[in-house]
Amino acid sequence: MSSKTDSLSTQQWAELQRLFDRAMELPAAQRAELLDTECDGDDRLRKQVDALILAADADEELVGDLIRTAADQVLETNQRTRARIGSFKIVDTIGTGGMGMVYLGQRIDAEYEQQVAIKVLHDGLESEGALLRFRAERQILADLNHPNIARLLDGGQTEDGRPYIVMEYIDGIPLVQYCDQRRLDIDARLDLFRQVCSAVATAHRSLVVHRDLKPSNILVDESGVPKLLDFGIAKVLNNRFAQEDLAETQLGDRLLTPDYASPEQVQGQPITTASDIYSLGVLLFQLLAGTRPFRLVDKSPAEMERIVLHAMPTPPSRALGTLKGRDDSARAIAADRRNTNGDKLSRKLAGELDAMVLMALRKEPQRRYASVGQFAADIQRYQQGLPILAASDSRGYLLRKFVHRHRVPLAAAMLVLVSLLSFSVMTYRQAQALAVEKDVSENALEFLSEVFESSTPGALEKEQVTALDILDVGAARVEEELANQPAPRARLQRIIGLAYASNLQSEKAFEQLERARATYTDFYGPDHPYTADVLQNLGRMYRDRGDSAAALPLFEESLAIYQNSVSDTFFRNDRIKGYHAARNARHDVAITERQLGNFVMAERLVRDNIALVDKQGTDERYVEELPYRYSFLANLLQVKGDTESADQALRTAVELSIANTGDDSLLTATMYESYAEFKHGIDSLAEAEQLYQKVIKIRTGKMAESADGIRMIRGLIGRLRRDQGRYDEAHAVLSRVIEVDRKNFGSPLPYNSGRTLCELSRVKRALGLYTEAQALLDEAEKLYLRSSDPGSAMFAEVLREQGNVAVAVGDPERALARFDQAVTLLRGLYGDNYWQTAANVAEQSEAYMALGQYTQAHEALNAALPVLEAKLGSHHRLSRAARERLQRVLAAMEEKENRHGSPALSASPVSDGQSP
Repeated sequence: MSSKTDSLSTQQWAELQRLFDRAMELPAAQRAELLDTECDGDDRLRKQVDALILAADADEELVGDLIRTAADQVLETNQRTRARIGSFKIVDTIGTGGMGMVYLGQRIDAEYEQQVAIKVLHDGLESEGALLRFRAERQILADLNHPNIARLLDGGQTEDGRPYIVMEYIDGIPLVQYCDQRRLDIDARLDLFRQVCSAVATAHRSLVVHRDLKPSNILVDESGVPKLLDFGIAKVLNNRFAQEDLAETQLGDRLLTPDYASPEQVQGQPITTASDIYSLGVLLFQLLAGTRPFRLVDKSPAEMERIVLHAMPTPPSRALGTLKGRDDSARAIAADRRNTNGDKLSRKLAGELDAMVLMALRKEPQRRYASVGQFAADIQRYQQGLPILAASDSRGYLLRKFVHRHRVPLAAAMLVLVSLLSFSVMTYRQAQALAVEKDVSENALEFLSEVFESSTPGALEKEQVTALDILDVGAARVEEELANQPAPRARLQRIIGLAYASNLQSEKAFEQLERARATYTDFYGPDHPYTADVLQNLGRMYRDRGDSAAALPLFEESLAIYQNSVSDTFFRNDRIKGYHAARNARHDVAITERQLGNFVMAERLVRDNIALVDKQGTDERYVEELPYRYSFLANLLQVKGDTESADQALRTAVELSIANTGDDSLLTATMYESYAEFKHGIDSLAEAEQLYQKVIKIRTGKMAESADGIRMIRGLIGRLRRDQGRYDEAHAVLSRVIEVDRKNFGSPLPYNSGRTLCELSRVKRALGLYTEAQALLDEAEKLYLRSSDPGSAMFAEVLREQGNVAVAVGDPERALARFDQAVTLLRGLYGDNYWQTAANVAEQSEAYMALGQYTQAHEALNAALPVLEAKLGSHHRLSRAARERLQRVLAAMEEKENRHGSPALSASPVSDGQSP
């Protein structure tokens, strides 16, 4: 490459490529006018573009390769002195886009091995708009947590002040190319497409519209998981970044991909989630038919706009015919890539698949699917042989679907006239029921869509609209506008209630769920599975806030309904689903019984569930069920002190998860976590460490740092570091967890942060930071007292630690009172013969010793030590600590006897036969 070429900057190369691309989209006669305007006297730039156009007439593909190669070389030259970004070294160049360069990075801080993708804003593009879009993309990625969305890992500024984003590195290939290379059939393609829809739906729930959905922004990794990338031109409906939109949407601004852009996007009209639905329709068209609905590659911008806005797309099944017309082999190739032949593929696409694609591609946004979730659900219904929303909802259509799903039993029924008549009546009633349910779904979705679109800053007279604002609008409108439509009203009350719960608005959540319960009961009846479902939702909310006594009757009522409904018509076509619903309700009862201290009943219920799975069967939808059941059984066995059986149950849980979902699934990570906590609890710290690291490895590859799964495992590792005596490391880890909690939840912290506050206070006590330790415990105490039922084992841990801090600062009276509270609470939950009760009693002896009450200390340790050794083993750290205390008590008592002549007391028997 010449020195003149080498002297071009990154920005100049970006401008040269932009002008060349635009010129090549125009007829030859119109290019001069474009360049006269765009170059505006820059003769050098004009000559460079003209030279590229001239060369392109001979070989356009070669010129494109030359531009990319030259640009990459210039960019690499610019980066030679900046081979490190943050904690990563630059390994290779992945690609370049309009806004930034993407590099392959390798972590170099020796914490752990990790490859990442690093996106850096182009040199010279630090305009206010570019910086705004780049910052917006970083925040969008930080807000999104989904297994099919590439995760944000880090971000910052380079040494020369350019912003960068560190993302999960996806070693994959574009979606369409992946499907074609593996000759995936239509059903397999639809499965992948539904995963993409799930990722887009998650973005929409966070009020983010992607706006650039296309195959190159969806990579499929080696394990077959699609990952959504590049939110560089995404639109944030709740715009936190500027009063105006983050990016222009005009066709000539190159901030959209015309082949996949919606009509409103091309026209520069307001963008909603419907725009992504259109792009997904184009993507599905391409996955099914091997071509896109419109051919725009050789069209001028004006012609592109006319086609997208006004031309009606050919159905995918008929688009295969146009392939045959252009090239006899093209149709055969498209069919072969779908593992079939041309005629079979046409028949497969005709009808319902055509209808779904064309519904997504409607010109009017309001006539497309109401949501991405509805689009994906329609595809799932098609795959299950159920009626779809996009097709005609006539009785004839519903009847055909019913007959198709039940061909064998219907053939037998037609042998007898009476059976035929019976079938006709049943089919008619089922069609009516399906139509009613379809109306409920459509009414609910239409209502949600209207709420979403009406909740604008202008309508609400607010500068910014939050998710809670939208929920408040929806809750009010449900009561006003659906008063005479109980079915969609109940469904929406439940949805809004659960949404409030996820946003920590418990009182509003309870109100909506109670309303849903009343509406379901009135409309469907008190014994309908819909009623049971909302009862479960309410029970879980009561349980999560610590009120297990209020939760138990709700779960028991739900279980009774499901048990009676399994043989009912509701679950007639899906008995497995009915069985699972009943087992799930039984598990909720078991969990609540355990929280109330009814361990025998809880164990019986969970063993019943395990036995019922063997008897009733399950399918791939419920692969998580058995591992969770065995994990819970292990917890109950550990409470009993049956450590060996608990260990076996957890091994079974891990083996089942690996067999069903693989050794790197999130389910397997959860089972590893349960096993690690068990090993940690029995003082097998080295084994616990290995298991915790497996969890971290899996979850950091699939979750954002702020996700609950990461937060929880960090807290557990912090506790492990404390028990290993590595207090500084424990302090750093646990402090970070609380910092993330405060950032995510604000004040007050949620109920489940209490454990981490208590663990961090223990570390601070070990480091001598007593004032800080006490402040954390006070915060945790208030957190538990705010719950409906503060009588939990974790609250007892807070009281126990308050006692230890009081001993450390020389306030044994307060310590004794706190230990008394903790022991009373634990005796009520578990009785005296439980390790946690015994641990509190043993530590209470420190308060007695500080007060000089050696006899009471001796009695406490004589009671606690045998329990600890029986439940945890004589070598457990808590057992060793109790024996050490007993030695100190006996020494103090012997010294007192020597001074005053009081009789000494003997030590209690020690289970390992050694003197304490």
